[in-house]
Amino acid sequence: MLWFVLVALLIGGFLVANAFSIMVAQRTSELALLRCLGATTGQVRNAVLLEALVVGVAASLLGTLAGPLVAAALTQQLSRLGGGAAPGAGLGALLGGLSPVALGAPVVVGVLVTVASALLPARKATAVPPLVAMREEGSGMAVERVGRLRVVAGVAVTVLGGAVLALGLARCAGALVGEGGLLFLVGVAVLAVPIARPLARLIGAPVARLAGMPGRLGRANATRSPRRTAATASALMIGLAMIVTMTVVAASQKATAGAEVRTLGAPYQLATGDQPAGTDPFGTPDGPVVSRALLDVLASRPGVSGVTGRWGLAATLATPPGWKGAAPAVSVDAVYDPASYQRIAGLRLEEGTMDGRGFAVSDRFADGLGVAPGSRLWVEVAGAAAPGTPIVLPVTGVFSDPQRRASPVVVALDRVAAALPADGVPVAYVAVDGGQGPAAAAALASATSAYPAVTVRDGAGQRRFQEQQVNGSCTCCTRCSGWRW
Repeated sequence: MLWFVLVALLIGGFLVANAFSIMVAQRTSELALLRCLGATTGQVRNAVLLEALVVGVAASLLGTLAGPLVAAALTQQLSRLGGGAAPGAGLGALLGGLSPVALGAPVVVGVLVTVASALLPARKATAVPPLVAMREEGSGMAVERVGRLRVVAGVAVTVLGGAVLALGLARCAGALVGEGGLLFLVGVAVLAVPIARPLARLIGAPVARLAGMPGRLGRANATRSPRRTAATASALMIGLAMIVTMTVVAASQKATAGAEVRTLGAPYQLATGDQPAGTDPFGTPDGPVVSRALLDVLASRPGVSGVTGRWGLAATLATPPGWKGAAPAVSVDAVYDPASYQRIAGLRLEEGTMDGRGFAVSDRFADGLGVAPGSRLWVEVAGAAAPGTPIVLPVTGVFSDPQRRASPVVVALDRVAAALPADGVPVAYVAVDGGQGPAAAAALASATSAYPAVTVRDGAGQRRFQEQQVNGSCTCCTRCSGWRW
């Protein structure tokens, strides 16, 4: 979301600079007349900046007032797509949660971006001598030239951005991908001025022949002022790039979610309708959970070969006697039925067992700390009823995680019940003998009939649900981008 905000500010800056450039070009004679009548260059420049300040204040106030209305409408839309009501999604709840800083920051940022974007047009307003500027447009206006420094800087930034982007893709590092993409866009925007004139000539050639005089005038206007043409094209380019990026990310999330559903060892999912979109099939929402009582009922049903679900907990390795150094942080999966979790999540048991009597740890974790089955771990879970009191259990098994689904430490729900937000799991997965089919679906529907908040989804239903949420998020971002045009 931070990258989205930065790109939106960058697009807004381009649009403001382009608007004031056009305004200054249209009022060149008027500004020159003021200078002939005695106005100084500073007064002319300040007049343009004052207009930018007024526009920035008015637009920022309107945007801040309209923002909660738009946020409430989008939140309700995404809630309907997700199949549940989002808590605190109403307009009153949004307004009640806004602090003075949250209301004032958009106004300040909007005004600063507007005024900063108008600095270059304001400077250009005083760069042309008054007598030259008062001539009829086109009689003495020289064609703009582009300096070599801009070309060199644009090429350097573009190459650097492309290299960082490629490195991020190779390492699967999202931060590097975002930084490289932003640098690449900035580099292309800088190069837009040098390439605007040749591209306008090339693209405008058939238009000039087919459209006659209007086409020739448009081509001449685009080639005469490459900076203005580049400013307009760059803003459109960045907006289009953001929309394409969102589309690619959405397609990637859909493909990943589909692969997760196919590789899970359980064909049925039980959720309360509030599971968030994402590639983690064991996601942890803030809403209701699938209760422990229902999990016990399902586990006892004939034909059910496994039931599981998990909570992801933050923890630290407490300092046992003789420990030297700081206590390292670790993620812990508190799961229902660790043996079923091992089969459904696709974990490979390398040593020992996952029977819930103690901790099961990943092979990387075991190698890093030098632990093995029979060792004891001191784990302090955040949110425990007695802070500072570690859970001391033996290590009963070591597993490998080819799908990278599990946390380094896995423990049964009963062992950390005091640290759980609720008595149950956010999302449950059920494996049945013979795989999914009408009989299995009917049996699960019967078992969950006393729990109306719980939804049963087969593999196709899981994919459709996650695709709906991804589509909703992508539509939200695309519409936000479209509103800027």
